Amino acid sequence: MTDGLVIQGVVSGLTPAEKLYLMTHPHHVSIIRDVRDKASVEARRLFPREGQHNGAGDAFRQ
Repeated sequence: MTDGLVIQGVVSGLTPAEKLYLMTHPHHVSIIRDVRDKASVEARRLFPREGQHNGAGDAFRQ
């Protein structure tokens, strides 16, 4: 198991099961972080006037 520092910046809003998954699969953390960041950038590009929280941009990222 990892010391938890590997998943720093990814854990907010995750369920205990999701946190456990990342703790047991630390090699997925950077992939998930990169995809999350790309989705956020793309959502802001595609929906600049929409709210990113509970708006079209938020739905796009899901």
